[in-house]
Amino acid sequence: MRKELKRRAKENLKKHYLMVLVICLFASFCGVEYGMSTIRYHMDNIEYTSIGQLYETIVENSDFKETVDRIANGEGDQVRKEIREQKEDLVKNDHSRYLGRSNGVFSGIANSYSAGGFRFAVAEALLSLSGSRTVSISLMILGSVAVYLFIWLFIKETYRVVMRRMVLEGRVYEKVTIQRLFYPLETRSWPKIAWTMFVQSLYRFLWTLTVVGGVIKRYSYALVPYILAENPTIKANEVITLSRKMMQGHKWELFKADMSFLGWDVLDIFTIGLSGIFFSNPYKAAFYGEYYARIREVSKEACISGTENLMDEYLYCPAPKEILREKYPYLVSRIEENEKNAVPEPTGMSGFIAKWFGVELLPSRKLEEYERNKAMQYQLGYGQAILDGVVYPGRLGPFFGNFQFTPRFTMLPTRSYSLLSLIMIFFMMSFVGWCWEVSLHLVEDGVFVNRGVLHGPWLPIYGVGSLLVLILLKRFREKPVLQFTLTVVVCGIVEYGTAWFLETKYGQKWWDYSGYFMNIDGRICAEGLLVFGLGGLAIVYLIAPLLDNLLKKVNRKALLLAAIMLISLFSFDQIYSVKHPNTGAGISSGNTKQVAMKITESKAVPNRRKGKWQAYGTLVDNEIHSFDDSFDKDVAEQLRSQTIEFKQKGVVTINSALVTADGTYKKSGDSYTVQIPFDEEGNTLTLNCYFKDENLIVEQVLPDEYKDYDVGDPTVYKK
Repeated sequence: MRKELKRRAKENLKKHYLMVLVICLFASFCGVEYGMSTIRYHMDNIEYTSIGQLYETIVENSDFKETVDRIANGEGDQVRKEIREQKEDLVKNDHSRYLGRSNGVFSGIANSYSAGGFRFAVAEALLSLSGSRTVSISLMILGSVAVYLFIWLFIKETYRVVMRRMVLEGRVYEKVTIQRLFYPLETRSWPKIAWTMFVQSLYRFLWTLTVVGGVIKRYSYALVPYILAENPTIKANEVITLSRKMMQGHKWELFKADMSFLGWDVLDIFTIGLSGIFFSNPYKAAFYGEYYARIREVSKEACISGTENLMDEYLYCPAPKEILREKYPYLVSRIEENEKNAVPEPTGMSGFIAKWFGVELLPSRKLEEYERNKAMQYQLGYGQAILDGVVYPGRLGPFFGNFQFTPRFTMLPTRSYSLLSLIMIFFMMSFVGWCWEVSLHLVEDGVFVNRGVLHGPWLPIYGVGSLLVLILLKRFREKPVLQFTLTVVVCGIVEYGTAWFLETKYGQKWWDYSGYFMNIDGRICAEGLLVFGLGGLAIVYLIAPLLDNLLKKVNRKALLLAAIMLISLFSFDQIYSVKHPNTGAGISSGNTKQVAMKITESKAVPNRRKGKWQAYGTLVDNEIHSFDDSFDKDVAEQLRSQTIEFKQKGVVTINSALVTADGTYKKSGDSYTVQIPFDEEGNTLTLNCYFKDENLIVEQVLPDEYKDYDVGDPTVYKK
C-alpha cells in the first residue's frame, strides 16, 4: 500500500513540482516545517517552550534591562550618543564591496538594529507611556507575546493548513491558483483555524509531560491540518477527536511511513539541505497528501462518527462538466458570446509590432477591437478553466463564495500604446523621476539641486526604463511575477550601463551606491533594483494605462504639438550637455562623503566679474568625485608631518576634502592652508580651509595687490 501511495505521490509531484517546491521552501524558510533534520516536523516542539524562552530573553536580557534603567535614570541622551557611535563604527568598519552597510534603507535598518536603536526606541516609548520600569518591562513582555502568538498561530500554523489545501487540490486538478494562499480568508475561518491549531498544540504539550504520550499523540493528531484544509468550520475539539478516530489502528503505519524517508533525511544532511529543498520535502508533502486521502476514504467507508463533516467531494474527484455548466450558466453565456464575436488578429508589420512590443504605429480600430476581445478572453480564462475541470470549482465547494465575473477594460494592462502616447509617457516619467530625485535631495540636504546630466527638468533614465518595460516585456504582462523579475533585470542593465558610460565618458559619477546593501561597483544595488521592480509593476498595471486613458482624451493636434516642442527642447539639451554636462555639488556626487576640489592651472590676466572670482583665471572648479579609501594610504603617513611638498600633481586628503594640485599643505589647529602655484613665475593661490558646523568652508585669499577684487562668497562643502 505504501509503495502505491508513493507512486501516486511521484506522479502528482510531476504535475505540480514547482508549486510544491515553492510552498515547501517557504515553509522551511519560515520555520514552519521541513527543516534540515532526521526527525520529521522537528520545528513543532519549539512552540511549547518558546513563550518561556521569550520571557527569559526579555526579562533576563541584561541589554534591555540596562537600557530601561539608564533611560529611567535620565541617561537617554548618553544612550543615543552611544548608539550613534556604534552605527558610525559599523559604517567605518564596513569593508565589504557588495554587502555595504553605510548607505540605503536596508543598511540603515540593519545598523539601527545591530547598534541597539530598535531596543532603545521600544524602551523609551514604553517608559514614556507608563513612567515605570516594571510596567515597561511588563508591557514589553505582553506585546512580544502577542506578536509571537499572532505569527505562530495566524501565520505559521495557518500556513500548515494552506499548504495541505494546495497539495490536495493538486492531486486532482491541473492548476492550483495563487488565490488558495488566502484560503483562510476566502472561507472566513482564519480565527477558527488558528484556534484549532492552538488547542491541538496545547494538547500535544500536555501529552509530552507523560512518558510516551507525546509520541503517540503526534500521530493521533497528524490529520488535524488536513481536516481543516477540507472543512475549517468544524469545532476544535471535534477536529481533534475526528483525527484521533481516523488514525486509530493507523499510527504504527504512519510511523513506518516516516521511517521510510529516513534515508532521504540523511541525504538531506549530507547535501546541506539541497536534496530536501529540490526533492524529498516536496515528495513528502505529496505522499502525506495521498496518505490522508486514503485514510479519509477508509474512514468514510467505515462510517466513523464525524466523517460526515468531510463533505468537499470535488476536492477528491473532478466534477462532471454537465454539473459545472449548470452551476456556472453566466460563464457559459459570456464565453460563448465572446467566441461568436471573436476579432481576427491584425496581420502585417503593424500587427507584428503590436503583438510583440505593444506599439500601435498608426491609429487602428481593428487593433483596438482585437485587444478588447483578447482582454475579455484573458479575463474569462479562469472561468474557462473551471468549466474545463482544470481548477477547483469554488461554487461547488461547501465553504467558498460564488464566483463572480466583472470585465474591466479601463485599466487593461495588455493594451498597445500609440507612438504619441509613448512619447508623452517618456517625458512624463522623466519629469516624475526628476521631481523624485530633486525632492529627495531637498528633504535630505535642504538644498534645491537640478539633478541629472542634462539641464532640463527631466531624467531620461526613468523615461527610458519605463518605455523598455512597456515595450520589451509586452509578452509577459499576463504574468506579474515574471514581469517583476524581468523588470529588475532590464532596469539593472540600463542603470549599470548608463553609470558605466557616464563614468567612462566624463570621468565622474552622477550616482554612487557604494556602501549600499548588495551593490555592484556602486552602480546598482538591491535596494534600488527592488524599487525599480515595484515601480515597473506600477507602470505596467496602473500608471501607463491611466496616463494612456488621459492622453486619449486630449485633442490629438494639441498633443502632437506638445510632443514636437518637448522633443525639440530635449534634443537641444542633449546636444548642449554632450560638451557641457550638468555637474557640481549634489549633482555628480551621488552619495559620496568626500569632497574634491579640482584646481585647474591658469595664466589668465587678473580681472573682476560680479559673483565670480577670476583674479587668477578659473582656478576652482567645484566637482565631487569618489575615491577608494586605499588611494590615499601613501599620503596619509605624510599628513602627520603637517607639511607636504608636492613634486607632481596628486591628491591629498584634508579631513573630508580632497585637493588636487601642485602645492604645499600646512595645518594650524583646526584650519588648513593650501598654497598652489598656478604659473611659471611662482605666483600662488592661497586657500584657507576650516570646518564650521561640520561643513568644510573654503575661502580664496588674494595677495595685497589684488585686495580690491571681488572673490565672491566662500565655498561651502556639505558634510
